[in-house]
Amino acid sequence: MTIMSAKRLDYFVLAMKQKGRLQVDAGADITIFNSKTIIDKATYTAPAQYSAGIEYVFVNGTPLIWQGRMDKQIYPGRAVRAGVH
Repeated sequence: MTIMSAKRLDYFVLAMKQKGRLQVDAGADITIFNSKTIIDKATYTAPAQYSAGIEYVFVNGTPLIWQGRMDKQIYPGRAVRAGVH
């Protein structure tokens, strides 16, 4: 996403004004990966395969993947919906 498309999204979807920033209460999602080992494992016949090399993922500040292991017991994400104009 470019900065211009992100700014347009801020205008149309009020909840996006507090997303994607590394600051208190911003609700950013962060992925930390190893650039030497990251690889997509999904194929056309097996599309639901996790990528390798992703070390950490934080969703709304909550660790979802820690040291390469996903916690399947938590669901920290929240849907962002556009208002009706």
